[in-house]
Amino acid sequence: MDHYRNPRNMTDLSQLAEDCQYENPSCGDWVRVHIELDGEIVKRIVFDGEGCSLSIASASMMSQQLAGFSVNEARMSAASFVKAIREGTRALDPAEWGDLASFDEIRSFPIRQKCVLLPFRALLSELEKLEVP
Repeated sequence: MDHYRNPRNMTDLSQLAEDCQYENPSCGDWVRVHIELDGEIVKRIVFDGEGCSLSIASASMMSQQLAGFSVNEARMSAASFVKAIREGTRALDPAEWGDLASFDEIRSFPIRQKCVLLPFRALLSELEKLEVP
């Protein structure tokens, strides 16, 4: 709940183009993600949005977890998290996922998975737009 009440790296991104907004049509949650790079390193991930505690907390945790990764590492890690939540074949290890491991039980609730994964969908889409060698 702390990440929902006090989200890290949340800022106004209303200046971004409309195609940078990602939505969960089943509930109305939305998020925008912006990636700041230093060469090929993800220096910072910022976001804004409106939604339930799961989507906002997930964006907050994601923005902290993946900062400092290379673009490719961030892409692979985000895709791995999406797969872990969707498939639920193994528990999320806090040593690997930090605060994101708290979403381990959400794998039993497919409708809520969409909330947790919304920021990751946005991040993966934004990472694909980057022109990084």
